[in-house]
Amino acid sequence: MTGAWEPVDLIAPAAAVLVIRGMRRRAVGLAAVALFTLSFPPFVPALFWFSLTPLAILWRFPETLSGRRAAAEGIALGMAMGWSATVFIHHVIPAFGWLFHGIGCFLFSLQIAGMAVAFRLLRHRPAILSALAVGAIALAAESFHARCTPVWWLATLSLPAADTAVIQWARWITPVGVSALVQTVSVLLWPDRLAGSLSARWSGPVIGMFLASGLWSGGLWAERQTPREHLPFSVLLVQPGTRAQEEPLWPILDRLTQNALTRNGPVDLIVWPETCLSPGPLESVPNIPTDEISAPGRLCSPLTFLHHLQPRYGTACLVGAPVTGRTVRRKFGLDISEPVMWNCGCLMEAGRADCHRKTVLVPFMEGLPGWLDTPFVRNRLLPATGMQAPLTCGHTVAPHAFRDRTGRRRTIVISVCYELHCPFSEHFSDKFRAEAIIHLVNDGLFRDCPEFTERQILACRSRAVETRSWNLLCSTLAGTVAVDPGGRIHQVLPSGAGILKIGGSRPDESRYDRNTPSPEVFRTHSCPSAVRESPS
Repeated sequence: MTGAWEPVDLIAPAAAVLVIRGMRRRAVGLAAVALFTLSFPPFVPALFWFSLTPLAILWRFPETLSGRRAAAEGIALGMAMGWSATVFIHHVIPAFGWLFHGIGCFLFSLQIAGMAVAFRLLRHRPAILSALAVGAIALAAESFHARCTPVWWLATLSLPAADTAVIQWARWITPVGVSALVQTVSVLLWPDRLAGSLSARWSGPVIGMFLASGLWSGGLWAERQTPREHLPFSVLLVQPGTRAQEEPLWPILDRLTQNALTRNGPVDLIVWPETCLSPGPLESVPNIPTDEISAPGRLCSPLTFLHHLQPRYGTACLVGAPVTGRTVRRKFGLDISEPVMWNCGCLMEAGRADCHRKTVLVPFMEGLPGWLDTPFVRNRLLPATGMQAPLTCGHTVAPHAFRDRTGRRRTIVISVCYELHCPFSEHFSDKFRAEAIIHLVNDGLFRDCPEFTERQILACRSRAVETRSWNLLCSTLAGTVAVDPGGRIHQVLPSGAGILKIGGSRPDESRYDRNTPSPEVFRTHSCPSAVRESPS
């Protein structure tokens, strides 16, 4: 977990206990918080089957409990569950992190409150009806959050399920559907003591175990049916192992790239992570001085990379960079030209660049929703919270093409940072038929958050299953990973500077290189084929 819990991290569980009446019921509430938290990395993902089981005990069986009281308990308990499972979030927000984290947990708690009311309304009906209602509420709430709010990826049970065969069902029912099925099973696993007969009392657990075994065995079958295909072109993923706030990333990335090309030979595509270059335009400007990038520590803009570094490597390059430009906006009845900046993934090849502008911005930290983009919010509220929201949202998603070393045209889809966690995004639709989806990530804010790195890898595995295509994730600090169309991890890098080479005609390779020792930030079983080498 992220360091030690602070006193504020105990407020949500304490509030949940105080709202719930009765010592036994409070103990059950704490068990619900504990099981839900332990279902997520870095703990025991298999516990997700039991993560909501205490809720049935808490709200289905009491005789004297109003729906209003159950809803209040649901909000309190939901906030405690969301807070404890994502305690690292408020540690990385510059100011008032606890406030933004609390708002997100409140949005999540509405789902739990809806389940509490459903349990009360259906307490005299068979337990299977309560479970179906819980699944329907989970499906509706998570569908809304996945499309409209930034909180879905934090506490969806499809994340721990991505470490199991159950996630294979996401190919047909989406990860939201997987999460809803898991929650349905979870609330069935406790005997219904309100039932009149022994068979009716145990029908819920029997049905739950039957569904769980069906989901698991069906997932194993689907995984076996997915062919183990080779990535048709070779890719070099470069992980700098440090944050841009500490030192410029491009000199480290340049050294790692040149060393890798010298040792292992040429590749078809070189990938650097999100925001590894300094902001700048990407329009042709002649006579760029070569000494602009000669000294370590100097800035390297996207245009400088295009004219100097990409020709040096002699192959197509995909780099994450803030790209500046101008756009025309209608204000006061006039067309006003304004400076803007996009968070881009730039595919550069032979003197040309093709950019994907990030379409889903992190609220407040990167950009503002249109209805909140007012002078008061931008000039007063954001400065008070230490945020800037400097970016402009892109509006289109399209496949991007480059030529490999044989001259063959290859197609990829580019995803930048937060877009990885949006399963309904156009990036992951079947219409593109791209050979790979490449995610560019800057995880510098989460340096001391191994649980975030694991969730990032699990999200990448889920996207691979949904799209049945190779998913490659290039990160800044840790967790650079290659996942095949079956959701199987082929290679993954621990924390520190390193390279990962995969694909092409030669067998898969991965190389790990770092300047200083750094602890691994995820479980060793998550990196089955990573091969380390001593620093150069």
